[in-house]
Amino acid sequence: MQARQKLGAPGRHQLKQLEDAQAPGSQRVSLLLRGHAELSPDEREELVRDGAKIRTTAGNILTVDAPVDAVDRLLSHDFIVAGEVSAPLYPEADEEPYLDIAG
Repeated sequence: MQARQKLGAPGRHQLKQLEDAQAPGSQRVSLLLRGHAELSPDEREELVRDGAKIRTTAGNILTVDAPVDAVDRLLSHDFIVAGEVSAPLYPEADEEPYLDIAG
């Protein structure tokens, strides 16, 4: 399965729009990721190495912020079964710019 297939159609469309609109390396996006089970510390560390900033975890669900160009790497892990693009909850809290996908 291709990594992007783990996103729903609206998420794939949003991500494509974000990539077309801005230089992907300079922007971040928020994601909701669902794991096959609660992620191990090693699995969470792999996500961090691939560019994710883990915000919250609840069982097998994580919210992360990541560079737009890291989304495919994050979704490509076998332990991630699905993902959705979401708007950042508190974009002003970070130093890096965000893309507003909700507007």
